[in-house]
Amino acid sequence: MKSPAYLSLVFLLVSTHLALAQMKADMVIKDFANYRQKAMADASKEQNITFKNESQENAFWRKQELYEQQLQERSRMAYETYLNAKREAYAAHIEFCSYKCNHGPAYYVHAHGYYTSPVHEFLPRRSRPGSMHPTRLK
Repeated sequence: MKSPAYLSLVFLLVSTHLALAQMKADMVIKDFANYRQKAMADASKEQNITFKNESQENAFWRKQELYEQQLQERSRMAYETYLNAKREAYAAHIEFCSYKCNHGPAYYVHAHGYYTSPVHEFLPRRSRPGSMHPTRLK
């Protein structure tokens, strides 16, 4: 039979390992929450920004695409979290978006990827780009 000191040491080691694992999991969750929050802020900025000229607009979109590409290379899970949050933000925006939003041509090119995402499978057809007739959700 193992001595009480040995069992105490094993218990301490296991408890420490579990506590560290929980801390790491909490950090990952917080990190993903930060990516989700950044995605929502980025989407809002993209949907509301106005540009002085076309070159300024193109530079902005290149910078955004570069950020997303670098994030994808750094962490696939963080990228997916960011992308899903942006898809949700764009899906919400399309509900009230109209000619009054005055988006530039580059916005629609960039936004196309978010509007053709799986998120739209759950929206009524009238909410999808190019759809004029409402349909029932399945």
